[in-house]
Amino acid sequence: ASHNYVVRAINGTCYTNSNTMAGTDANNTPGAPTITAVNDVDACAQSGVQIVYTAGSGATSHDLYRDGSLAVTGYASGATYSPGDTASHNYVVRAINGTCYTNSNTMAGTDANNAPGSPTITAVNDVDACAQSGVQIVYTAGSGATSHDLYRDGSLAVTGYASGATYNPGDTASHNYVVRAINGTCYTNSNTMAGTDANNTISAITLNATDAASGSCGVLITFAGGVNATQFDLYVDGGLAQSNITSGYMYYPADSSSHNYVVRGINGICANVDSNVSSVADPDCGALPPPPPEIATGTNYTWTANQTSQTMGWNSDATATGYRVYRGTKAQLPNLLNSNTDFCTRYDGTNLTLDVSTDNPATIDSTNKVVYYLIVAYNAGGEGPSGNASGPTPRVVNTTGNCP
Repeated sequence: ASHNYVVRAINGTCYTNSNTMAGTDANNTPGAPTITAVNDVDACAQSGVQIVYTAGSGATSHDLYRDGSLAVTGYASGATYSPGDTASHNYVVRAINGTCYTNSNTMAGTDANNAPGSPTITAVNDVDACAQSGVQIVYTAGSGATSHDLYRDGSLAVTGYASGATYNPGDTASHNYVVRAINGTCYTNSNTMAGTDANNTISAITLNATDAASGSCGVLITFAGGVNATQFDLYVDGGLAQSNITSGYMYYPADSSSHNYVVRGINGICANVDSNVSSVADPDCGALPPPPPEIATGTNYTWTANQTSQTMGWNSDATATGYRVYRGTKAQLPNLLNSNTDFCTRYDGTNLTLDVSTDNPATIDSTNKVVYYLIVAYNAGGEGPSGNASGPTPRVVNTTGNCP
């Protein structure tokens, strides 16, 4: 309380009083605050703690101390404070009133980060390229993870997935896979990697070999199916007759006997698939006509060119049923005199002209920047001559297939 104070001066029996002055023996110390909790904002990230306390009575403000040092001036209960690490610290709240203060109890707390390290998917392997039988996701584990889950296209596919285990997506579509590393309620996702459980098995092939037309030799080879095959080969009586055919191919037997025809589908990955056996005889086959003569020589060949187009032409031959144009480079010329493959097939049909405007010599042969063409006629008896090289040696075309 406030009191009035007087000082009395004394001399013997005499005295004199001083002036009167009031004074108070005050106690401005605030009441002690009480910390009730140190809460981790996010157990899966080093993102701060929240110190919850009841205020000290009479305090005008509160400061936060960490391990004995001032951390925050004017700290409000429950505010987020980041210690900057995941170590345990001792927290005290100081209630302040002017120059007076009172400390709270001490409470330890940790800004934990229990998130596991990120796993890494290194491969999505197809178990069997010839069957829809599953994929295997190979990954390195996330550090600190207690388990890993597999996600497909954003949805949980397998709980507790082990690296390299077989997972069957149930289809042959491409899917995006993610492995999630888990530690308690915390998790970290891996990179995303696409994978396909492919099935490259060649489907069944249905073959129909027929006599093409009465009065002329030729067996028409038509077939369907063979999905996933990249090439079809024709077998006659068990032997390879022609590689890389398409449906509608015309085969010319050397005689009028019945022959067994089979088309084989190939893709280089899965087992080859043979069609049914189709047997047919063509009574018009036997003695074949001689091949046509050499064509496109001298004035029988034309070349029409301007700044935007180049077209070659040749005269027809009465004995020919079609014409082929072969294209090659300077480096391939020597192979026209041996059994090596040489020119590619630029055209095969009945036309008497060919537009070669898209053939760019600089692209086809960047070294010499020149291309060569051979034009031949053919019929059931075979392909006519393609002329001679320097001297009497005839050229022999062993085509590499259709030109790119």
